[in-house]
Amino acid sequence: MTRERIWRLDEDGDPTPLEVARYDDEAALQRLIANHPEVLAGEQMTPQEPRRWLLIRREMGIADSSAAADRWSVDHLLIDQDAVPTLVEAKLEDNPDIRRKVVGQLLEYAAHATRYWTIEDIRGRFEAEHGGEEQARAHLAEFLDEPELADGSYEAFWARVGTNLRADNVRLLFAVDRIPDELAHVVAFLNRNMEHVDVLAVELRQFRTQGARTLVPRVFGGSGPTRTGRGGPRHTHTLETLLAEFPEGAVRDAARELLARSERAGARLGWGAAGVSIRGTSPAWPKGLLTVAWLAPEGKMTGMTTR
Repeated sequence: MTRERIWRLDEDGDPTPLEVARYDDEAALQRLIANHPEVLAGEQMTPQEPRRWLLIRREMGIADSSAAADRWSVDHLLIDQDAVPTLVEAKLEDNPDIRRKVVGQLLEYAAHATRYWTIEDIRGRFEAEHGGEEQARAHLAEFLDEPELADGSYEAFWARVGTNLRADNVRLLFAVDRIPDELAHVVAFLNRNMEHVDVLAVELRQFRTQGARTLVPRVFGGSGPTRTGRGGPRHTHTLETLLAEFPEGAVRDAARELLARSERAGARLGWGAAGVSIRGTSPAWPKGLLTVAWLAPEGKMTGMTTR
């Protein structure tokens, strides 16, 4: 195995090697992410608008049915500034599950979380972690860089989290001290082919010298507006951006009402680059969600697909 080093140059230009340093255990890596989620290198994911992370809870429980207690827990639940839920699993390279099992595990978590988490539960966990709504509101205001966070802004943020969750618009992150090639290949494949879900891996390598540590994050995959796949760079619509593409007046009002009624009826909205799909369950389609309608501005329906 190649011995990797980073060199630190002093004022005279003399190099000192920084040796690779192991984490004490996976709990140490998990604590680092919980206490300092900024190390997940959001600036590498979307350089034009770096991702920032709000920790909702460490060890966020996930149930396998609406009436059941939590069956699993994801290492971290984060939300970015665009209200996109981000599920993080932190593992060390020498964990034998990192090459295969952890991928299926996180996909299973996401499938059940998007189905059974409620926005009341996520918001409640966040407020409980911060000692109540008042303190949680102040923490969110700092995160959003809005010192005077209005009541409507607080409610609107959580509503956006709920919209993203119901639309399966989530992000999956594997945080690893060193990413094996097998995991990197799987992440790249999933990220190219999943329409609404970003799948990323973040390598968090440690180097040590003279009692200090240097952290070198590196992101594998791509994310959101910057990631490329079969169609090149992709932008995923939100309700606001989609409605802005419809003519003002009756057409835009009708689109807004259609989507609102669909959500009230229990449908899931699948946001994409061209528009939105309206999906639901049916006894006649036991394979999962059935797309019953698409909504997109004139001339942009071509290429829309179901999931």
